Amino acid sequence: MIKTVLGRKRHGKTTLLIKLLRERAKPALVVSFDTFMVAEFPSGQRFTRARALLNHLVEAGGVDVSRPLILSILGNQEEAEAEFNLFCKICIAHQNVIAIIDEIDIFDSANSQDGEFYKMIHYQGHEFGGLLDLVTASRKPSRISRDLRGQTDEFFLFKMTDSRDLTYIEEDISAGIVEQVRHLPKYSYLKYDVAEESIQGFQTTK
Repeated sequence: MIKTVLGRKRHGKTTLLIKLLRERAKPALVVSFDTFMVAEFPSGQRFTRARALLNHLVEAGGVDVSRPLILSILGNQEEAEAEFNLFCKICIAHQNVIAIIDEIDIFDSANSQDGEFYKMIHYQGHEFGGLLDLVTASRKPSRISRDLRGQTDEFFLFKMTDSRDLTYIEEDISAGIVEQVRHLPKYSYLKYDVAEESIQGFQTTK
């Protein structure tokens, strides 16, 4: 299952990610810099280097459903890309996890895509990717790769007003919800199920 959360800043995306994290039924590995998300994790479950995260998992014998782990990637662009690449390899190796990645467009965009993340997108349901689930968040659909958008099973749409983003929603999701998305109040969102072509409205709590 691939879930993609889209919308303006400070409208509830991180609150929804935290909700999905708390409600998960499998071990979780998270990438985020957000203060509120990081606060969900005790100090022993926070990492700033993917190698340290990997070493922890080796020592612990894997990732535990009761102890989600978070990686806040540091460094310049080249270093950040290397850290994210290793994070993706870790997710693929563990297979039966949910990977939650905030601000995914930092690492996956129309112009640049990590090869291991590509595997996560396309083979998450096969032997290569096991039972890997993927949840990502970005402010703008126009900033993330076509691969990720095209393989998403469920979209969670918060308010967006940029013409390119609304055009994407109109052409690739549902023309009938464009005005709803444009005028969504804070902390309200639409859930669009791609297979069912169904739309539901929800509200997060601040």
